[in-house]
Amino acid sequence: HSYETSAVSACQSAEMAALLGRFDPPFAQFDDDLLPHATGAARIPEPKVTPADFRAAMAPRFGTSNPDPCDAPFLLDQIRTGRSAYGARQAFRDQSGTRDAPDGPVWSFQRFGRSITRLPDGRLVFIAGEHEDHYDDDFCIYNDVTVLDGRGGVALYLYPRDLFPPTDFHSATLIGDEIWLIGCLGYRDQRIAGETQVLCLSLGDFSVTQIATSGTPPGWIHRHDAVQVGEDILVSGGKLEPGYRDLEGSYALHLPTRLWRRVT
Repeated sequence: HSYETSAVSACQSAEMAALLGRFDPPFAQFDDDLLPHATGAARIPEPKVTPADFRAAMAPRFGTSNPDPCDAPFLLDQIRTGRSAYGARQAFRDQSGTRDAPDGPVWSFQRFGRSITRLPDGRLVFIAGEHEDHYDDDFCIYNDVTVLDGRGGVALYLYPRDLFPPTDFHSATLIGDEIWLIGCLGYRDQRIAGETQVLCLSLGDFSVTQIATSGTPPGWIHRHDAVQVGEDILVSGGKLEPGYRDLEGSYALHLPTRLWRRVT
């Protein structure tokens, strides 16, 4: 038998993860304990987090402005460690010396279905994603943005839910000083058959804008590919809701007019 391996899947040390992280690897393939080293999150100075800090910030919350910068010590430590919600609950229960653990969900930076975009200056922009499966007490779909500079610098932004809905399994396309976010699985009550969620993240002030489009969109798409082709973002592959159906054909969003069309 032959098994396909990659440098990332074979990585077993923090030092190697940090080296690979310089070359835009498939970050999602790193083990959870090595990902912070690959992204530079492990270089964030360790904040002092008290049980009171944990209780104050443990529950995921939405922002009140667009964006709403957040520097809660517990959240920064979750980014630094990549620790799961369960792991954080256990750690702070032990630290506080009590067996009373807060009810979930607990905020975690251990995500899947999120996007990671490297900027020309080397920074990494992490957008949203989800933690755990829907049946787990710690299940949560996030709507935040985290920026790491690879040297220990970190910025975390929260957003109002009505401006930036909880988003996962989207695509992120860097175009100039913006990141265009297309598609989303989201919570069941978010999904609108036949529509396609399009958001735009400004890298100038990290505000998020909902983009109104027209034409023939692919539908409620997720797990797809997106690439810039001239003035278009070309979308292909992926799944459609309802029904977890395969997307047939390819669709293009013309950026100047924000018009969708089917191209194949």
